[in-house]
Amino acid sequence: PHDMAITPNWSILNDMPLYWDEDAFQTAREGAQRAEKHRQERTLLATERVSLRAAQDRFTAEERAQEQGKAELERVQREGTRAKTDLEAAQRTLEAARLDAGLASYRAHLHVGDDCPLCGQVVRTLPDTPAADLSALEAQVTALNATLDERRTRFTDLRAAQKSRQAWL
Repeated sequence: PHDMAITPNWSILNDMPLYWDEDAFQTAREGAQRAEKHRQERTLLATERVSLRAAQDRFTAEERAQEQGKAELERVQREGTRAKTDLEAAQRTLEAARLDAGLASYRAHLHVGDDCPLCGQVVRTLPDTPAADLSALEAQVTALNATLDERRTRFTDLRAAQKSRQAWL
């Protein structure tokens, strides 16, 4: 059987065992294991990059929401302060109108030349009848009070949302 032609598969043709290099096999196996480990690490790294980008996007969105919430909180606070000032002014106007209306009820008891039943002085002229519309003033106070309550509720809700968001950030 030495008379066979030498071909790339000469050992198969000659029924001879293949040459085996254990060190080369180990080196190849270790290289394949390293390559597989690197492939897995690249996949894990790519996944972590995507997760990190998503977390950064969420964080950026939360920061924007925090800034917008802060601006709205300040706006609602200004509106609430303005509503409180308007309410207090309307309440003062209503109380003054009620006082005038109360005093006007004594007008029927006044007569020029008689003594005033309140202060005891002689009545020289009759006072003008006040033209205040108490129902309109009361409606205005009620509306302003509702506005102020709504602003307070909105402010409380916004402040709670800001604190919650701040804890997350």
